[in-house]
Amino acid sequence: MSARYDAVAFLRGLYNPVPDMTPDDLPPEWRDIYRERAAIREISGGLPRELAEHYALLDTLELMQTWHLYPTY
Repeated sequence: MSARYDAVAFLRGLYNPVPDMTPDDLPPEWRDIYRERAAIREISGGLPRELAEHYALLDTLELMQTWHLYPTY
């Protein structure tokens, strides 16, 4: 059973990478974006808070890397 668990954990890691930052490491303006995305995923999307925060952090980090390509202000 443990071998199957390891395989599942490995596959989950491929699709849910562990970010090398925490929300506390984000600049204040990006932290607000993170919180908004987490709330939307949790409330509207019905995800558990931990998962909503995980995906929101991944989204925010991706936005931070590509913001200069499509700035909104």
